[in-house]
Amino acid sequence: MTHKETPFFSGQNQDAIQLRNRSLALQLLKLNGTMSRKELAARTGLNASTVTYIIKDLLEMGLVVETGCYARHGAIGLALDPDGRYVIGLQLARDHLSGGLFNLETRLLASERVPLSPALPVAEVLRRLEELAARLLEQSPERRKVAALGVAAPGPLNLDDGRVAFISNFTGWRDIPIAAALRERFGLPVVVEHDAHAAASAEQWLGSGRTVRNLLYIAAGKGVGAGIIIDGRIYHGAHGMAGEIGHTMIDPDGPRCECGNFGCLEGYCSSTALLRQAEARLAAAGGDSLLAAARPLSFPDLVRAARAADPLALELVREAARYLGAAVVNLINTLEPELVILGDELLELGPVWFETVRATARERLLPEIARQVRIEPASLAGDPFLIGTGAIAIEYLLRHPG
Repeated sequence: MTHKETPFFSGQNQDAIQLRNRSLALQLLKLNGTMSRKELAARTGLNASTVTYIIKDLLEMGLVVETGCYARHGAIGLALDPDGRYVIGLQLARDHLSGGLFNLETRLLASERVPLSPALPVAEVLRRLEELAARLLEQSPERRKVAALGVAAPGPLNLDDGRVAFISNFTGWRDIPIAAALRERFGLPVVVEHDAHAAASAEQWLGSGRTVRNLLYIAAGKGVGAGIIIDGRIYHGAHGMAGEIGHTMIDPDGPRCECGNFGCLEGYCSSTALLRQAEARLAAAGGDSLLAAARPLSFPDLVRAARAADPLALELVREAARYLGAAVVNLINTLEPELVILGDELLELGPVWFETVRATARERLLPEIARQVRIEPASLAGDPFLIGTGAIAIEYLLRHPG
């Protein structure tokens, strides 16, 4: 589905207002758990009769259930029916596909992970993605209740029509209509999102972002991206490509990036860049460890070396972390979030990486901003990107309940 909302100067007819009110009630129930009709009226500003009418519709649609007496005043409680609908989430990563079947509480009911080679033809990757979704669909307790697909992929993406614009280190991935392919196969709404935005959404609904309205999720792995949430909503930009911080230029004379530019951030602080720098340093110096330099180096080799305090590994990790820390400074000064979350595979490098990123940011931020922003590691157990695919699909359903 498109990321665009109602134009700013458009009015709303009665059907649109009714849809908005249903959506508001569902989102409050998702965020707060059980609530009474009186509490919903107070939180939404709607009168009691309007809330009663909305809840009647949602009960008939099977999205909400009554929970019996609630709280001190003995009112009837209301909650989302966790099994009122199901969604399928799919993640396209550079080295694997993963998928999950979720209920409305974002509880993972079934999951599967499929290894992937970036050299595979695009058509074969799409076929495997569709087959993964089909297998998850078969595991649903009720097929008719599967209501949407959420897809997360590295960017940049064109969210106007659900296309993957480009994926670095992925052969042939330019302008791929991933949403259209899945819609044609399954006949369901398909929500395509940048993987960093999906992880940010997961943290917003389920993790440390529950208490804030403005947050950044920095996904630092084989690429580098930022999930941006402003005033409680994902910020996509004009065409859905906001957050591509990995392709911000930090050195116009730097190495050429696969995007065609020079000196892109991810050429200095991604896991791919770290491995390339480690190989170059070993070749130039003829050694100096990385735990005796098993070749060719893999990212797990680098993780083991960093956690064992290997001198060369620590030097490379700190250098990459300082570059990312500088990027975090620029993002914070531009957007002023309450919370910055650092995640993805570079977090596996351990405290030296995380603390160097955070220390660099705190050292270079304006003092007044530094005192107010929190910088934390990702808080969710499991795969935040896969959880995020469920979160974005559920959020779509809550905003478009029918």
